[in-house]
Amino acid sequence: MWGWEKNGVNNFSARFKKLFYHFQHSIGRLKWDHRVIRNLYARPFSNNLKKAGFHDYTYAYAVNRSGARKLLALQTPIQYIADNLLAHATTKEVVEGYIVWPQVFLHDTLPDGTHRDSYIR
Repeated sequence: MWGWEKNGVNNFSARFKKLFYHFQHSIGRLKWDHRVIRNLYARPFSNNLKKAGFHDYTYAYAVNRSGARKLLALQTPIQYIADNLLAHATTKEVVEGYIVWPQVFLHDTLPDGTHRDSYIR
C-alpha cells in the first residue's frame, strides 16, 4: 500500500489498546479474534516496508494475481467496501500486505480540514 492512514506505528498506547481488545474478545464483547487484534498495527519488515495492519484510506496500492484471486473470493458475493476488504484480508493473514514507510501518497486533508502536503502533486 503506497497510500494509507491509521495504525502505522505500534507504540506503547497501541500495545495497551491491543491488550484491552484481547480482554474484550475473551469475555465476548469484541468480534475481532486474537489474530486480527495481533495484526491491527503495522509491524517492522525492512527499512522502507512494514507488514500491513488494519489501515484506512488505502487509496494507492498494488495487488499481484494471487492476492487478487484471494480478494475476489472474499468479495464473492460483494460484502466489503475496499478499505475493509484489504484490512480484513491482511489482519486475518489471507493475503500478505505491506505498507511503504514513509508513505509515498498522502491523504489530501488533515482531520481539521486543512490542506496536507504530498510528495506527489
